[in-house]
Amino acid sequence: MPTKFCLNHKEVESVAQCHQCHKPVCEKCLVSTGLGDFCSATCQQKNKNFKETYKEPKLPGPSLVSRLFSLVLTVAFLMVVVHLCVRFQLLTSLAPYDLVGKYLPF
Repeated sequence: MPTKFCLNHKEVESVAQCHQCHKPVCEKCLVSTGLGDFCSATCQQKNKNFKETYKEPKLPGPSLVSRLFSLVLTVAFLMVVVHLCVRFQLLTSLAPYDLVGKYLPF
């Protein structure tokens, strides 16, 4: 990788690059803050303004169709569990709720 030289001092090797504009800067020009390294107070302020105004995009939640599908799958799973419990006499008290055995006798 070729050596980069400072934006302001062309003969001095850079030690960092500006977090905002990505230009190389030397130790003398470096403005280092908790937000990063910058080439100037202007870039530091631009970055600070951006971070204050930028908002993460909200991702959409699950759609109504996917929620209904999940509900149907959950109910079907519970119906099968109730049927198996009754069929193998694990919980015979669930017999009145065995809709699978009532409507799909096998």
